[in-house]
Amino acid sequence: MSLMQSKDAGARWAGICLARKTGHIRRDLLVEYAQRWINLTLPLLSKTEPPPVWKASIDLLVYIFMNTSHLADFRRQVSTPTVPKLTTALLDLFPKPDPSLKILIISSLSKLVTRFPTLHRALGPNILGIVYPVLSGASTSSHSSELIRSTAYLLASMHHLDGKPGAPLAWRNTLDATIAEVWKCISHLQGQVYMSPISPKKPFGLPSLPSDPLMSYQVALDRLHNLIVIFEALF
Repeated sequence: MSLMQSKDAGARWAGICLARKTGHIRRDLLVEYAQRWINLTLPLLSKTEPPPVWKASIDLLVYIFMNTSHLADFRRQVSTPTVPKLTTALLDLFPKPDPSLKILIISSLSKLVTRFPTLHRALGPNILGIVYPVLSGASTSSHSSELIRSTAYLLASMHHLDGKPGAPLAWRNTLDATIAEVWKCISHLQGQVYMSPISPKKPFGLPSLPSDPLMSYQVALDRLHNLIVIFEALF
């Protein structure tokens, strides 16, 4: 615990990693110290820290919430008020230029959204706000295939936010929106107008293709590739 409170970043990182390993080996200690570990690490995500400290903190926090979700009291007293704060901190941290940090944030959001869908309903638009730019195929994008795949799986998990009654329809809408975007890309690449046979109730919030013909061709090609990855994530 004292390492996690150290003024030295390396010592803080070591303390967080030690807590993570302890929680994995001793689940009883995970539950006993979870609240204190959360209080020490969650604020670090809003501070200027070395990326390894952020990554270790995210790993520990997500591990805690994922492995205590079956405990009704813990979930009610700790997870319910704190998980949205963690998600908000992750969204604020996403613009950082570290590629591996982005992948960790996206994969963490996928886990949290799937396990705590009700807590993320209000944050849905914010989450999609980082999803669409990654998958848009923007000409200035240099996203890795791993980030694109992770983001596609996050998008494919967003239907959970609609709850059990609405999740199947939300999933179908994501599928329909993907098909509609595929038609748009193919139409642009072939220089012909193809009308999509499907009209989704909630289309994707992807930006329009650039007006420059050469640039728009590359963006459409990249976007089509990303849409295929979304198909794979949906099934």
